[in-house]
Amino acid sequence: MPFFAHSIPGQPPESWHYLRAHLTDTAQTAKEFGSAFGSEAWACLCGLLHDLGKYSLAFQKRLHGGKRVDHSLAGALEAISFVKSCSYEAFANLLAHIISGHHTGLVDGIPGETDGLSLNER
Repeated sequence: MPFFAHSIPGQPPESWHYLRAHLTDTAQTAKEFGSAFGSEAWACLCGLLHDLGKYSLAFQKRLHGGKRVDHSLAGALEAISFVKSCSYEAFANLLAHIISGHHTGLVDGIPGETDGLSLNER
């Protein structure tokens, strides 16, 4: 089954944006932006993980008119797991907040002090 990142209104799925290409293209662009402050690898990782949750059947159904799906939390959780396993625990929550907020905005991580839910509450 092919996985898609985005649909194109009025176009058949064969012309939609494939998820793998979207993630690798975004990772490359993020890496280029990250080079301005010496963080190419971290930016690339964020780009690769930002839409990881689109690799779900629920999200693929969304592209065909199904209900909304939180696709950014999956990448945030994977970032925490992966980064901690590489002994960079201090960066795990930072990357998770960046990834989870790529559509909704960054949360401050303090429960009850934001308009939205903190990452822990999500």
